[in-house]
Formats: sequence, C-alpha cells, structure tokens
Amino acid sequence: MKNSYFTPTAVDLFAGCGGISEGFVSAGFRVAAFLECDHHAAETLRSRAAFHELREVKKLAWYDKYFREEISRERLLRKFPETADHVEASVVEKEFGKHRYTDLISAIRNALKLQKIDKPHVLLGGPPCQAYSLVGRSRDPDRMENDGRHFLYQHYLNVLADLRPDFFVLENVPGLLTAKAGGQDTFQKVLTDFAAIEPAYEVAPSYDEYRRSPRDYLVNSSWYGVPQRRTRVILIGYRRALARAHPGIKVVFKRLLTRKLETVLTVTDAIGDLPDLTPGDGKDGWFGTYEAKSLTNYQSWAHRQSAGISNHKARTHMASDLDRYRFFIDHHLNGNKRATLIDLLRERPDLTPKHDHLDKFIDRFKVQLWNRPSATVMAHIAKDGHYYIHPDIHQCRSFTVREAARCQSFPDNFKFEGPRTEQFKQVGNAVPPRMAYAIAKVLMHELEEIYPYVFTRAKRSEVMSRIRARGNRDTELRMIALFREYGITGWRRNARVFGKPDFVFPREKIAVFVDGCFWHRHAGCKFAYTPKSRLKFWLRKFQSNVARDKTVMRALRREEWQVARIWECELHRAHWPKIARRVLRLRTKRQTAML
Repeated sequence: MKNSYFTPTAVDLFAGCGGISEGFVSAGFRVAAFLECDHHAAETLRSRAAFHELREVKKLAWYDKYFREEISRERLLRKFPETADHVEASVVEKEFGKHRYTDLISAIRNALKLQKIDKPHVLLGGPPCQAYSLVGRSRDPDRMENDGRHFLYQHYLNVLADLRPDFFVLENVPGLLTAKAGGQDTFQKVLTDFAAIEPAYEVAPSYDEYRRSPRDYLVNSSWYGVPQRRTRVILIGYRRALARAHPGIKVVFKRLLTRKLETVLTVTDAIGDLPDLTPGDGKDGWFGTYEAKSLTNYQSWAHRQSAGISNHKARTHMASDLDRYRFFIDHHLNGNKRATLIDLLRERPDLTPKHDHLDKFIDRFKVQLWNRPSATVMAHIAKDGHYYIHPDIHQCRSFTVREAARCQSFPDNFKFEGPRTEQFKQVGNAVPPRMAYAIAKVLMHELEEIYPYVFTRAKRSEVMSRIRARGNRDTELRMIALFREYGITGWRRNARVFGKPDFVFPREKIAVFVDGCFWHRHAGCKFAYTPKSRLKFWLRKFQSNVARDKTVMRALRREEWQVARIWECELHRAHWPKIARRVLRLRTKRQTAML
C-alpha cells in the first residue's frame, strides 16, 4: 500500500505464525516479507497479513466477516485485489535446503520491490531450535551433536549478507548457549560467523563483554507484559560500520533490559475472562462474541479490534487423565505446593500413567496457577496438554489454543489456521508478540537516531505536536502577560473563528495570530531556517502553511474582520510597547467605525 511517510521495514525468516512480526508491526514497523516452510503456519501468516493490510485502509469490517466465518478468505481477497497481491507476494512458502537459495532470495526481493522498499532495516528470525533444546539433548545419546539443524542459522547469515539491513534480531532457546556440534561450541561459532560475513555484523553487547556470563543474553518474556515465564536467547546485532557514527547502538540490548515492567501478569490476567469449557466443548474456528464481564487491562488489550473469540475448543481426555488432572488441581486448591508425579505415585498409585521415564519427567502433569505467570508454552502442547492443566477444577481439562495464545500475548483478533494440532504447534513455536514489541521499540529508537529526519507517521505527528504545543503555550502566555501589563481587555482565547486565531476581540472583530517564524516563514528571521535533510518535504510543508495563511486572511477580511499577525520573535519584552500600540490602534479604529 503506498505510504508517503517513511516506515521502518523488516523481513522475517523462519517466521512460523508470525509472533515476532506481530510485535514489530504493533511497534510501527512494516514487515514486508515472511519466509516459512510449514503450510499451516504460512496460511496463518496470510490471514494476518490481510488483517494488517485491511486495517491500514480502514476496512476491518470485511476482515471481521471472514473472522466470523461468514465469507471465505478467497472471497475477501477478491474484493481487495491490491491487498491480495501484497499477501501473495509477502508470504514466501519455501524451505531452506529444499528450494534453491536463488529462488528464495528472489521471492523476498520481489515482495520488497512490490512495496517499493530498497532494503529492510531489520532482519528477524529464529532458526529451528530442536538441535539446541536441552530436553532433546537429554533424550539423544549423542546429545544432538550430529544433528544437521545446528547449521540452519547459516541460511540466516546468507540472507543477512544479501539484504544488508541495519540490524538483525535472532531468537532461540537457552540451550544455544551450551550446544556443541562436532565438538565445537555452537554459540561462539554463530557469533564468529556473523562477524565474518560482508558486511560484518556485531552482536550488542559483544561476546567479549559477556564471555564470563553468556546467560546475560537471556530475556524473560514476563518482563515485558507477557503472562508467561519464557526464557529465550535474544541476539540483537548491528552492521558494524554504523557504530562509528552511532556508538549508542552498542548498548541496544542493555536498553531493552531497561524496559522491564514492574508488574508481572498472571494466568488470571491471561484467561480469566474466557468462556468456561468442559472437555470436548468449544470450536476450532469462530467461537462467538464476548460475554459481559469486568476485565483486567491485559484482557481489554486482548479484546481490542476483535469481533470476538476464535480457536477456543477443549480437547477430549481419557477418563484416567481426567482423574489425574483432578488430583493435581485439588492438590493446588487445598493450599499444598504444586504436586508432581512423585506425589501422585505416593498418594494415588492407582493413577500411575503408563509412560516411559517417569523418574526423569516428574512434572509432566502441571496445573497452571491462577496467581502466577504460566509456564513456557512449547510446541509439545500439540501432542498433549498435560503440562497445561486449567486451574479451574470444574472445567478439568487442558488449555485451548486461545488460552495458550493468550499466555503467549497474541491478541484475540489473531486467527490461527489449520487443524487444532497445527494451531497448537504454531502457538508453541512463536515468539511472544509483546516481548517482540519491546525489542522493536528499542530498535525504532535507534533507527530514529540513524535517520533523524525520517520518522514514521506517528512519530512525526508526536514530534510536531510537541513542538507546536510547547511553542503555542509559551507565546500565548507572553501575549497574555503583555495584554495585562498594558491594560488591554476584551480579548478571548479558543474562539470558534475560521483559521483558529490565538486571540480575538469579538466586539471589534479583531483576530490576532502569533505565528511561529519557522513554520510560517518569517523572511529574514534566523529562526526561519530550512533543514538540509528531506528538503522537498520541508519546502512542501512551508508552502502549504504560507498558502493557508493567505487563505485565512482573505476569508476573514471578506467577513469584515481586522487581522493582526505577530511574529513569535517579536514577543521579546523589548518589543511589547510596539505590539501594544498596534493592537490598541486597531481597537480604536474599529470602535470609531462602529459609532
């Protein structure tokens, strides 16, 4: 969609269902391309891309029809062909190693070209983590050292070298810090490889600084408004050449750590408002509209711009599993500590599950407690829900997809495509969007430093409003002081007069404007300089302001108003007598004419 304002852009590799992208879009980025090999996750990306495109053109009512399953996605996209083109181009459903690299990078470049993007500012991604997983290593006799997935990050490196963004964000499991492949430390090799490509990239902070404690690269999602304890390695890297002019980017990761929130959200915040279900109840697609309930701030956020609830269907469970769930929930409700399999084997041996390795995974049945953040939502939830038991004994079941998504901080208008098992897998593999949002805001700040005259629409509005508001307050206060010192009365502020004059004398029909020298081009004034960057933008802006001033003058004079325009630089106290005489002469002239 054509946007005359600059918006920072990103490309997402190994995108999954788009958790990290969702956070970046919420922070003001445009994610121009997603690379994902899983068909169901790619379908979710397409639906979400359609949501964001239609929201941009204020056509969400049509998306809601699809969300409520009143129309198909095909019909929705036929109605908006430009949106359909962007959705089709932006989601690249291909796999590294299976498809030729030249085809993959060409598809990404095509998506960028369609959106008139020369290069993205940030490369996102989390290469599949199974080779680094601590659980996977515990089950593998070779501790996953011979797993070829150790080197999937090298595809990420190839794209990084080709697209040359300013920053990259790489997310992975904590096991990356201790993984080995062929006897070599994987984490050190990753950092070395980032520095070896052209252009070279550096991780912030450098490994030299964190060498003694690489766990300092770990970030917990609960620090950033996510009702879940999920610890992940977050590597934020920058193009090394940028550091010479912008040394502040070397502490970008530390800035992320300063954004920690004091309030920790809980399972109550996450799912307390969702409709009760018993095993087997609910719907995989559209569930229904919201019930009237009081909401926490987080729940209100989740409801925003959503037609209602989807992906909220409870699994069916074997009777023996339900008995185990009741045991674990009851253990919690009676004030005991969270029970484990050891407690079950001691107190209810008749409920012993027929699983292997009972001694190794004593917490395979876990109730998610109301007053704490949820445990890490992992892709294993697609196989069974024993680790995500609902705390309400009357519901006695495992989490639904929507409940897991709430714990991951996905908003309710985020629709997961595919069978329920695939939906669970997408949620479990995702980066929590709210954590990604915190990362994106830090990078947005850095990009504004690198491109100081190139703002997003929201940032430009914020900056200009702040400048105007501060200037208006100062000038108005000085004019009021002037009026009072010279005994000038009969004026009003905020009068409903065309052009919005700063002050009016309604009886005499006099409008007084105090014009900023910069914005309204005071000829010969030192404050009326022209910025050197983005010259065309500023010239258009100034011409527009001057033209509007002339239009306002003509319109007011047609209505027989007298107009006084006072330059901001004239409000120095030394000029007050001159301004007072000017206003008083106008008033005398108008009062004489009225006799």
